[in-house]
Amino acid sequence: MCLFICLYLLYLLDTGLEFAYSAAPKSMQSLIMGLFWMFTGIGSLLGTGFMSVVKAISPGWFPSEDSGNINMARLDIYFFLLAGVQFCCLLIFAPCAYRTWNAMQLVRLKQAQENASSGGSYHRSGRFVESIQYQTLT
Repeated sequence: MCLFICLYLLYLLDTGLEFAYSAAPKSMQSLIMGLFWMFTGIGSLLGTGFMSVVKAISPGWFPSEDSGNINMARLDIYFFLLAGVQFCCLLIFAPCAYRTWNAMQLVRLKQAQENASSGGSYHRSGRFVESIQYQTLT
């Protein structure tokens, strides 16, 4: 478990922070950093609360006392439960992402059609290709 937390901190957290900081405008960088850490804290709080609820509802999944033997618990069931929750979130996220992607494609197509009237042309794939005028050097 500690290995996965270390990998998260090493790869995902740093790259997420770097991307959020570099993609934000200069005036919003501190707000982006604050939001990033706020949602990281909320995620940790929700994970701890979820674990407490599962621990109270289903005895036997977590050891009742620290006996030094983690094999007495059924943490595999808990992690399968977490995987199920993530899969349910994926089922919610995927249609939303698909609708957003389609809406963005429609906006791009409309912009391409407006630009086509100003001298561009369409590639056979439907992408807009601007006409390039070459100047000869004399």
